[in-house]
Amino acid sequence: MIHLTISRNRWNNLLKGMLEVGKGRINQRLSIGYRNDKFEGIEVLFNMLCEELSQRLLHLSFIKPTEFQRYINHFVIITDSEFTITNTCTNFLEQYNLDPYTIKGSSFLKLADPGTASYLTAVYGVGDQTVDTKPKILLLKEDRFAYSIKKMYLEQLFVISLHQIYIDKKYFKPPHETGVAEKNRLLENKRYEEVIERIKTEIDTLPFSKKLALKDIVKNHSINITLLKKLFKQQYQCGVYEYQIKLRMNAAHELIVGGEMPLKKIAADMGYRQYSAFVKYFKRYFNILPKDLRKLSKQQHD
Repeated sequence: MIHLTISRNRWNNLLKGMLEVGKGRINQRLSIGYRNDKFEGIEVLFNMLCEELSQRLLHLSFIKPTEFQRYINHFVIITDSEFTITNTCTNFLEQYNLDPYTIKGSSFLKLADPGTASYLTAVYGVGDQTVDTKPKILLLKEDRFAYSIKKMYLEQLFVISLHQIYIDKKYFKPPHETGVAEKNRLLENKRYEEVIERIKTEIDTLPFSKKLALKDIVKNHSINITLLKKLFKQQYQCGVYEYQIKLRMNAAHELIVGGEMPLKKIAADMGYRQYSAFVKYFKRYFNILPKDLRKLSKQQHD
């Protein structure tokens, strides 16, 4: 066991950062003062995690979830190996007005419909019943749920996930009622997704010293600047200019740490005529000055 003595502020910053990652904010970084203590390693690992997630996100294509992909209810129930309930999420208790002390220790099989209970007892070895097919849905408290079960072998527990997906009646329309307009809209969305991906690839190949000229880029891709900015941010979770700055800063960081090239030369190669502007962006991005990073890198190699 390792005992660490740190300031409350540093501890709170880490906790806050982890909560923000859980909410999907991966463009954050902890401020590190290079204190050379053991907790600094945890802070560095957190920043590396956020950076890795950011890099992976930029290499994926996303389509915004549509209406039929939204959960209206999502509950988690934990049982032992005999499907006796040991814990549930608060939302489940509130939805059905259940007493946590009453529900704990009761059988999940008695809550589910007979078909699902029969399937679970057969597949997971509770009792001697057998079934041929898996029920596609679970009937619980007169509500229908899609469900999944994950077994935790070490603790011999089952984690049961129940969810209901919002499905509007318009998605049950016969094919001939879907309409040409809707099909064209879906095709257009797919086309724009591919256009944005090609533009990102084009930006990846631009020299760092070249200024990003969106007017020239959009001419080759049949898209206007306003729509490009909007769709790029939706697809890659950052703006077009922000993405190019990210590429520049990462390249500059590698040159500073891995070589002896003068800092002003690096700034010029990254497209910054004024060294002060480069320093400003670098400090904002890595929370350290270029000269301090070079000095720290030399100390670590000596």
